Amino acid sequence: MLRWHHPELGFISPAEFIPLAERSRLIIPLGDWVLETALRQAQSWDEQLPHPVGVAVNLSPVQARDHFARIQHLLDRLSTEGLDCTLLDLEVTESLLIQEDATLIQALESLRQRGCRLFLDDFGTGYSSLSYLKRYPFDVLKIDRSFINDLMDDAQDRELVHAILSLAEALSMQVVAEGVETAEQLDYLRQQGCHYAQGYYLASPMNAEACTQWLREHTQG
Repeated sequence: MLRWHHPELGFISPAEFIPLAERSRLIIPLGDWVLETALRQAQSWDEQLPHPVGVAVNLSPVQARDHFARIQHLLDRLSTEGLDCTLLDLEVTESLLIQEDATLIQALESLRQRGCRLFLDDFGTGYSSLSYLKRYPFDVLKIDRSFINDLMDDAQDRELVHAILSLAEALSMQVVAEGVETAEQLDYLRQQGCHYAQGYYLASPMNAEACTQWLREHTQG
């Protein structure tokens, strides 16, 4: 998720500036910049660290639905420069998938064929999540934080998380749990077989320099 630290206004939430960028269509050049910057950073980490480190980027519905050819051309150019597109993970939300679109399915599949992994973000909060799993070529589900917040106190949340993990296993998909903020949540998710987690318990948002140092400290050779 993109963060913006304005020199005068300080931290500006993506919930504020992303919708504005989409309405003004500035999301198109902004999205290009994010994709290129993320892939170049992932390539740099790949050269510095003992194990590959992918970078996940949120795709705006405006980018994916209306300007997909532009994404393809950008990735073509970066590939010719020697950058490895398999280090790029792309996240989409269910708002992009409300209407079945054969062109979109083909576009997402072409990204997957490049080696990019496709993530379905905020899984479980929309209206037709299960049908999306059948129609679209996703590799990873992200369990929405609303199921994680009260995980240790709410038996129903635990049952839902268990069901999502079982479904993902049956479909040979991996799972990321969003919003992990306690050791107890992380331990429970590990015990249940969750593959990845993100949240403030693990790390706060940070810039590339700080992230490089964090990865050096937490990546074993």
